[in-house]
Amino acid sequence: MAARDVGDAVRDVADRIEQAIAQQVEFDPHWFRRAFHAFGAAFVAYYLLPSEGTVGLFRDVLPLAIFAGAVGLELYRMSGRVPTEAFFGLREYERRRVSGYVYFGFSVLLLVYLFPQPIAVACILAAAIGDPIVGEFRRANLPAASVVAGSAFVLGVFLLIDFHPLLAVFGTALMIVAERVKIRWLDDDFLMPMLPAAALYAITASGLFAALGIGLPPDPITTTVEVPSWLA
Repeated sequence: MAARDVGDAVRDVADRIEQAIAQQVEFDPHWFRRAFHAFGAAFVAYYLLPSEGTVGLFRDVLPLAIFAGAVGLELYRMSGRVPTEAFFGLREYERRRVSGYVYFGFSVLLLVYLFPQPIAVACILAAAIGDPIVGEFRRANLPAASVVAGSAFVLGVFLLIDFHPLLAVFGTALMIVAERVKIRWLDDDFLMPMLPAAALYAITASGLFAALGIGLPPDPITTTVEVPSWLA
């Protein structure tokens, strides 16, 4: 009997520990938001798809279809027919206004349809990953480090895509400034990619610095993937 009592006591303690751990371990929505934001960089895969044939048609409608789905989901949420809590990861202020993912989706839509590929790829990548970097340093109460780290990453993206150093610095400065803008109906998730994209396009399209050899990198900057013949 004594051994059985000890075994029961051990199992009881183990059950209590397991319940305590289950109550304490919760998935932090903060990290979900960060990961979801960084995943926005995957939109550059759009440029890996061929622009001809069946796949080309799919490529043409894909950004619009994704954005339309996001808008529909957002309208459903804001209608009040489903609790906002069901949308995991929303910031408190987003519960009463359009969410950041819709703003970012709209910026991606404009970039892939209206802007040269080098600008679109640079601004999508830099904003999708640079914003969480800045936010993490600021969350750690390191505002100066947030600017330095965010600027270093964004600048690195522009230079990696072969932007002229002056254009890279200019685009970086605008993106970091845009991250600081806090307007109720104009989210930084839209401004961070769009402000530098619009400015860089205006400068290079004007031809003001063409004599100095300052222009956009070659377009396209990516190579499309090979698709099976039955999809061509």
